[in-house]
Amino acid sequence: KFNVRSRETENVASVFLTEGSVVMHCDGVKRNIVLEPWQKAVFNKYSDTVEISDVDNNAADIAWLKNELAFNDTPFTTVISEIETRYGVSFNKSTMSSMLDDRFTGTLPGDDISTVLDILEDVYDVEFTLDRRMISVK
Repeated sequence: KFNVRSRETENVASVFLTEGSVVMHCDGVKRNIVLEPWQKAVFNKYSDTVEISDVDNNAADIAWLKNELAFNDTPFTTVISEIETRYGVSFNKSTMSSMLDDRFTGTLPGDDISTVLDILEDVYDVEFTLDRRMISVK
């Protein structure tokens, strides 16, 4: 069991392994990386370096096991980007200016955009509208 995260817009790619083994090859790295259970490898696409670390039930690292999105002191713009990617929606950021500089800590469900918006409404004391995949603050 493993999770791979590699997005064109991010300068790192990561692999997190919970069960079995994974051999990871990254362009620019001269050796294969072998992961053991509960290890995470993070490849920096610009420096061609790989960091391997042990993972000890860090909510953000294991959220995918529970189909959740977990954040720890994360810029709200990153939270928005994760929600957009997960649910195929877009946020109208011009209606959210007061929130964009905030940082967010919490766990959001990965399977229900309505619940995500309800949680964010409670946290930020705002009301969201969802119209044709566009989310705005009223």
